[in-house]
Amino acid sequence: MEHKQINMLATAQMLRQKFQELGMSNLDISNEFDVSLSTVHYWLKGKKMPSLYHFVAIAGVLCCGLDDLVIIAE
Repeated sequence: MEHKQINMLATAQMLRQKFQELGMSNLDISNEFDVSLSTVHYWLKGKKMPSLYHFVAIAGVLCCGLDDLVIIAE
């Protein structure tokens, strides 16, 4: 089985796009998922990825699947 990597920058871009579509600010995201503003900044810049727990919560708020958020590197 081939292991694939998450494209962190593309995933961050997708998160930014989805949150913008809902009109959510960084502060809104921080409050919704009970994380610091610096954590949100890292997520949206692709420096760190949300934990699986947070990805599932984000997908729930955005009404989409994990495969809509996580971009796999080619």
